[in-house]
Amino acid sequence: MSIPNFWAQPFRYMRYASHEYPARFYSVAVGAFGLALPVVIPIRHKLGFEDSPPVPMTWPSTSPTKGG
Repeated sequence: MSIPNFWAQPFRYMRYASHEYPARFYSVAVGAFGLALPVVIPIRHKLGFEDSPPVPMTWPSTSPTKGG
């Protein structure tokens, strides 16, 4: 079997690379997804999705003597 050329057959090469070099292939795939995040986040806000409230960094105190 000959190794597919990326520029001539990109999908066949991606399938070959995912089997022969899975760590490299998925590293590139995750990196490409990271480049798409600046585009996806504004679209989420335009569709009406809101960001989650921030996680509290301290435990809520009900005792008046402990500063709560």
